[in-house]
Amino acid sequence: MTDNDTKTTGGRRTLLLLITGVLLVAFGWILSGETLEATSDTQPAAVSVPETVAQIDGQEISLADLEKAAAEPLDQLEMQRLQMDLKMKQERQKILIKELDQLVEDRLLEKEAGARGVSVDELVAAEISPAEVTDEDIDAFYADLQTQRQGVPPLERIGEQIRTHLTQAKAQEAREDFLDNLRDKYKVDVFLSEPRVEIATDGHPTLGPDTAPVTIVAFSDFECPYCERVVPTIEQVRKNYGDQVRVVFRQFPLSIHANAQKAAEASLCAGDQGKFWEMHDLMFAEQKQLGVEALKDKAARLELDGAQFAKCLDSGQHEDQVKADVREGFKIGVSSTPSLFINGQALTGAQPYPTIAAIIDAELKKAGSGKS
Repeated sequence: MTDNDTKTTGGRRTLLLLITGVLLVAFGWILSGETLEATSDTQPAAVSVPETVAQIDGQEISLADLEKAAAEPLDQLEMQRLQMDLKMKQERQKILIKELDQLVEDRLLEKEAGARGVSVDELVAAEISPAEVTDEDIDAFYADLQTQRQGVPPLERIGEQIRTHLTQAKAQEAREDFLDNLRDKYKVDVFLSEPRVEIATDGHPTLGPDTAPVTIVAFSDFECPYCERVVPTIEQVRKNYGDQVRVVFRQFPLSIHANAQKAAEASLCAGDQGKFWEMHDLMFAEQKQLGVEALKDKAARLELDGAQFAKCLDSGQHEDQVKADVREGFKIGVSSTPSLFINGQALTGAQPYPTIAAIIDAELKKAGSGKS
């Protein structure tokens, strides 16, 4: 994501935090949790299941017996249903936000054009000049590209592509600047915000004060390489924002990682002795060594009580706690790691610092705080 992309995202997010109580009233929807009521035409057909599902030599197998036997796969199915329901609600709201953004922009341009007695096209042509991209701009962009990636093609091959990209980015930036001025001029308020979820934070490993205006909840897997990539990004966030940001860790070991479950338990066993974050850092630094014996070796190097740690890990003392984290993660839409929630707004994958910082800045602006 470029700086221009980040600025545009921030501008749109600021806009979207402020204009459509009217839309909500007009359609009669409360988007924070209410869904459209199903009509008789949309309701699924009922599936009939008998109370007695089988008989063996006159002995009944009841539906209750069957459901008890199938408890685990049925629970997984229910988690999938909850996740799908949530995703549908979130996607619906994102569509409304996107269309509202465009609707507001169109209305602003029409209003300003009318005030000036010109057409919208004439207004845009007068206020948003074609962007000029110099050779120096292209050289600077190419130099940055070389620092970020390996094997970048020669400048003579991709120079025109860079020029096109920069031209479009500058034009979009100019458009956003003009629209921001119009938003201020016409006092735009948007009441439709990005989908958010409520997430429990009490009793989970935390860095930063409870009073911080921004909370980042990270669902993570110690064996996930993408989770390791986001660790230095979170460290940079904490360094730059200080006590304005609180970080909460939640467990989400993936079944595709053989050592992830025990690694998650190990972090909590270390947390029992006050060294969760030290174990957290060490396991991410040594992702290839997460077997049980390697975890016990890490505990020894962190000067934990070895016998207490081994008993905790071998007995599965925190197994249920880890599974509870995974269950809650599924309920709020987590399906991959890392999954971050910044004041309840979902952000999936090892996102770069500017993307995370843009959301934090918007949240701090809403809370009336400034970057430290």
